[in-house]
Amino acid sequence: AIRLAPDFTEAHNTLGNVLVALGRTDEAETCFRRAIELRPDAAAAILNLGNIFKHRGDPVQAASCYRQALDRQPNSAEAHMNLGTVLRAQGDRREALACHQRALALLPDSAEVHHALGHVLSDVGRVNEAADQYLEAGLRALRSTNRARASAVIAILARIDPAKAETLRQKVFEG
Repeated sequence: AIRLAPDFTEAHNTLGNVLVALGRTDEAETCFRRAIELRPDAAAAILNLGNIFKHRGDPVQAASCYRQALDRQPNSAEAHMNLGTVLRAQGDRREALACHQRALALLPDSAEVHHALGHVLSDVGRVNEAADQYLEAGLRALRSTNRARASAVIAILARIDPAKAETLRQKVFEG
């Protein structure tokens, strides 16, 4: 597609995603940058570039990309989620919490968002709310038949609220 239409932004972004899947992140970065060069408002390419920086361990650059993606697409749950994750890693729990709460408002059925919100709530000492989020994450993982995710959530929840963990374990594994 790029040979036929070298200015086709989506083709560069898609190729970048394929290259990421193959572990060829330097080449993927080039594709994402080209997509952004062609269309500066390409939120998906900016988000993907942020993921490259996150993967490389550069949370400052990743956060910058996620903020830029949100400037262009304010209702991107993925951008809010990823920004919250890198901010949490940088120790900015307050803003991380706000990002994960926004992601949850946009994507309320996501086990991943509930799980991440549980981590931040736990970080700020709101353990009962964290336990509730882990329980929600487990229930949603169950609904999506993601038993591996449910098992991980149950293990975390067991450290906070063993009774809720047991309830979830029964729902997931005993039907």
